[in-house]
Amino acid sequence: MHTFANRLSVFTVGLSCILASAFPVQAQLQAGFIDGTYVFTPDGCDKLKALAAGGTPTVMAQPWTVSAEGISFWEGGCNYSAIEKSGPEQWLVTTACSEHEDNYVESYVFKRMSKTTFAVTLTTPGTAPEDRLPKTYTRCDIPPVPATVE
Repeated sequence: MHTFANRLSVFTVGLSCILASAFPVQAQLQAGFIDGTYVFTPDGCDKLKALAAGGTPTVMAQPWTVSAEGISFWEGGCNYSAIEKSGPEQWLVTTACSEHEDNYVESYVFKRMSKTTFAVTLTTPGTAPEDRLPKTYTRCDIPPVPATVE
């Protein structure tokens, strides 16, 4: 006899398997066109340098970063799941993201603006127009600092 708890357990396990199969293989994709660690706030590079020097990672100290390995932020990060060159110095990028216990997919356009900058535009369907404005990421010449997930 199956109880509601048993059926819920089977459903939860099945859903977990589906979600797990959607993300793990994609986590190893590298964005070879990204040549360092990039930040989008003016103080982001200073924050990364402080962390590299042994600073304590906190929500205020961990800047958003983009590197060949993925997008990192305090609450989580995104791994590249698909990358397609779409024009001169431009790539369409799909990411598998996690933030705390939430998993989701986002899409972006990365456009190289100069040797040290990218314009990164969130293009996920349903994104609010104000969130679709490109953000300029500038290279920060220090070794990558791994994201800290709470």
